[in-house]
Amino acid sequence: MAAERGEKIGQSIGLRTRFDTRVSGATQVEVVTEGVLTRMLLTDPGLSGYGTVIFDEFHERSIHADTALAFVRETTDALRDDLRVIIMSATFDAASLATRLQTDVTVTAQAPLHPVEIRYQPPLPGLTVDQAVVPTVTELLKRPADQTGDILVFMAGAGAINRAERDLVRKVGNDIAITALHGSLPPEAQDQALQLDPNGRRKVILSTPIAETSVTIDGVRTVVDTGRRRRPEIDHGRGMSRLRTTTASQAACDQRAGRAGRQGPGVCIRLWSAGEH
Repeated sequence: MAAERGEKIGQSIGLRTRFDTRVSGATQVEVVTEGVLTRMLLTDPGLSGYGTVIFDEFHERSIHADTALAFVRETTDALRDDLRVIIMSATFDAASLATRLQTDVTVTAQAPLHPVEIRYQPPLPGLTVDQAVVPTVTELLKRPADQTGDILVFMAGAGAINRAERDLVRKVGNDIAITALHGSLPPEAQDQALQLDPNGRRKVILSTPIAETSVTIDGVRTVVDTGRRRRPEIDHGRGMSRLRTTTASQAACDQRAGRAGRQGPGVCIRLWSAGEH
């Protein structure tokens, strides 16, 4: 948002995360993590100085988002009847949610939609879904009918991405640009993954669900989805949190498929069967 306004982060567009805060007196929009929003509500239940709270991509659901929404509703009921609350997603049942939240205000925004062909392609016997990524992408790169646009691959975590990136580089060489996209990469590397290859090469972007929503990656026409994601959970035996690889929701898979149709007709290959879906 800041880049589109020709600004640096911290001017009219600011951010708050656990380890980074960049806001100023000129900031009008703050992008915060759900955990930080919950902490802000505990510190200042009235959210002094804020006029609107937007819950974006609400279909993803998390304990922090649900808790923050409960706190915000308490704030609007008891302290701030002027506080606006907006809940957004492209893949949830807005009418049903509006009924549960006891509001009759629903806004629908239409955007151009391009057709996306869904193909179900379970891994061959003996291969895990992560192991199926490299042969699937390699085969796609060989097919004349699919030799248009870049390929976006959704995987669960950085470890699986790094292994797939190493194997793909060995198989396809330098004719194809292989890039990774996950939260532990520096911002410059993430920006590079979101842009067209400067040398005009076709790209394969190996990404965590970080690319599932919000951003449009230029040139992507094909999505390969492993249907997996990593979620934090509490290990009560050790008394600490850990990341566990789980199956993504249907709403998340719909979001991922939509990445192939943002700029034109596309294809989404799901590495599971229609019955599993």
